[in-house]
Amino acid sequence: MSSTDSLPQIDTVDRFRQRFKDLFKGHCLSLGELKWLRTVFEKFGSSCDQSICWDISDLIEFLSATTPEELRLVLTAAGPLLYRCMVCLGSFPYHNVAARPLDFDTACVALIILLRRNDSHARFPPDYSGTNLEEELNEWHRIVLFQSMSSINTSRNDDCSFQPDREYVEDLPHNEHIRQAHTFLACSNSRRLHGGKTVVTGPPMISVSQLPSSQSRSFDRLIPKDEFRAILKLSIANQLYLSGNGPEVLALSGAALDNSTENIFNAFIEAHRIPTPTGICWKAFDKVNKTSTPHIFLALVRLIAPFVLDKGLSPEQFQTLTRAEALSEVRKAFAVSVEYAAPKPGSILNLSILAQLATFLPVQLPLEIASVLVTKKGNDLDLLAIERSICSRSQPLLLLASGYLKETISTAAHNNGHVCFGVYFPDNPRHYACLFELEPIHRVFWSGLANEQQAEFLHVTSDDGNASVVKAEIRTPDGELIRFILEEGLGNGLFSVQETGQDNAAILRAFNLEVVELIGFPSGVTTLDLPMDYTFYVREDIVING
Repeated sequence: MSSTDSLPQIDTVDRFRQRFKDLFKGHCLSLGELKWLRTVFEKFGSSCDQSICWDISDLIEFLSATTPEELRLVLTAAGPLLYRCMVCLGSFPYHNVAARPLDFDTACVALIILLRRNDSHARFPPDYSGTNLEEELNEWHRIVLFQSMSSINTSRNDDCSFQPDREYVEDLPHNEHIRQAHTFLACSNSRRLHGGKTVVTGPPMISVSQLPSSQSRSFDRLIPKDEFRAILKLSIANQLYLSGNGPEVLALSGAALDNSTENIFNAFIEAHRIPTPTGICWKAFDKVNKTSTPHIFLALVRLIAPFVLDKGLSPEQFQTLTRAEALSEVRKAFAVSVEYAAPKPGSILNLSILAQLATFLPVQLPLEIASVLVTKKGNDLDLLAIERSICSRSQPLLLLASGYLKETISTAAHNNGHVCFGVYFPDNPRHYACLFELEPIHRVFWSGLANEQQAEFLHVTSDDGNASVVKAEIRTPDGELIRFILEEGLGNGLFSVQETGQDNAAILRAFNLEVVELIGFPSGVTTLDLPMDYTFYVREDIVING
């Protein structure tokens, strides 16, 4: 028997796809995780085509075990999108043309991508040689997520067929994901013998040109709006999982959670060129997720946790339970057993606002121990005290301001006129400051320069020792000039966005200032004090104290 007999033939499309799934799950999931996932899959699935498969109702039923009662209807609304996303992601590199049921191997690939395990263990693109790996990986995930979530076919037009700025491969624009998967398999198509001194290559693989197109550059479909709103709400409810707060905490906030959901949903709608889009197009999805909500879908990790985290449950014992009993055991295992301290609410700060902030602030920032340093409202506005705290800062700070628009936005979604804006002041000289709007439209504008490279962007005009005007301004990498101005004497606030080469502001928010709040985070705290069970939820660049 030759030394390469153990390496399988990869000479057909079906063998290519199966070999990819086998290697992908072997690289990215542990034996214990695979054993638990297979146990769960067999318990809650049903037979189809001589294998076990899941339908939408199976997925919703299982995820309901760790979803609070208040969010069950939201989970049901998001069910079609979640199921479609898993089927498509699990069909990678053919996620754009997927039509197979959700079987075990498909679920494994989907969960790996949603957990972002492949970032470390099976990176795409595998031959990356650029200067910003994190952004490269984020872009890859945005593309495959959108292509897997979208379902509404639409005619090609400028608004919905937007292509990414960077082309992966000029000569294979529609087969990039095939090429990535092929490279991944090629790297595993060899064996080292004689203590690693000899490398023996397996049988010749099917070439990229012989494989069907993966349609990697297809962005013509839309994500249904109602399904997308539902998945946003679930993501926001799970957003504080890094702080040890499960969805139960946000689910109890009721109207506040609804408000944060609408603020973020409005950002995606606003990013379209038409006032009432049929669904969410690629350009809007990419633009908002890239700058304003880069972390929002990391929260899906908490939602799908029961698939790979057994929480001490025995797979052998689990197999003997009825479906109802098994669901009950999962619910008990994931029940919150430790009370985590949440920041004391301020006049502006609350848990839903904190969840919104978590969608874009650095993941290392200890949101769970944020504290309200100063609150000034109404006739008690004292911008000088706030300005002194900012200028003498030795910790990351947030400045939040809320009030009501002087001229209420006319659309129904924004009819109460309440607004909330803010500034993030990093303490690390290599980090970037940002100005942001939280309500009624969630949008974030990052400085084009790191803190150590830019001049002090906070300006104060004072009269006889009293600060009358506080102004923060930054310029984004695209050249937009963002201004945030607070006037103490008149109680006015202004938030504006001026694009390069334009005299008039593209966004102008003049508002009556009601409350100003300064939020602080302990300096130097970049670790999360969580039980070891929570290490599963966290990307490898975050240190956990057990």
